[in-house]
Amino acid sequence: MSHPGDLVVIEKPLSQKEEKRLAELETVIDENIKGFYAVWFALKEISDKRLYRTEENRTFVDYCNEVWDLSKSRAYQYIEAAEVIENVRHGARAGEIEMSPIGDILDGDNEMSTMVDILPFPTNERQARALAKIPAEHQATVWKLACDDAKDDGVKLSAKLISKAVKDFKIQQFGKAVKDLQRTAIPPREPKTTTPNISEPLRTCFANMLEIIQHEASKGWRGSNQDVVVTWLRTLLTAAEEGR
Repeated sequence: MSHPGDLVVIEKPLSQKEEKRLAELETVIDENIKGFYAVWFALKEISDKRLYRTEENRTFVDYCNEVWDLSKSRAYQYIEAAEVIENVRHGARAGEIEMSPIGDILDGDNEMSTMVDILPFPTNERQARALAKIPAEHQATVWKLACDDAKDDGVKLSAKLISKAVKDFKIQQFGKAVKDLQRTAIPPREPKTTTPNISEPLRTCFANMLEIIQHEASKGWRGSNQDVVVTWLRTLLTAAEEGR
């Protein structure tokens, strides 16, 4: 995945306001290099606003390497973690679970200055990275599931537990998609006392496919890409609905 910070773009020099803000953000990183929230959001803002640019037209990757000795992958892992925090915050609803405030993170124009309203948040980058494996719109839901599991089991919330919640959620979502397909692919047009008019080859093919899908789901989708399989099934559903 490409990022704006990877590209060399000749732009106007930083304004005095931008230079001041860059210095403030760099102070945040320098003072919290072993922390997580402040560093994540400081790096994200430097990348988003291209505050890394200089007369030498360096990229964001150059900046992270030269100033903070951070590799490209590590820098973008931090930014990805910050995006997960934003997704969890914006997807949460008041009163779902006990809140765990962490205080203000950044000043200035950043709307995330007071970012914690509801949920306890990932306490390290590994936890956020585990949550980043699902679409943004589902991250708050799965984060709550992981928090609830940890609370119910009386264990510490870990990246491993979050990964399990992610896996369980994917299996649940796929199971729902399969059930929806089953309901629509063979509609009960005839009375319940009669057998639906389905050809034997189609009936056999459907039974075999369902068995394989259930097997793949039980193995945690280690042998097949779940998103691709879901896309295939939706294609079949579209084909089955033609001419209705």
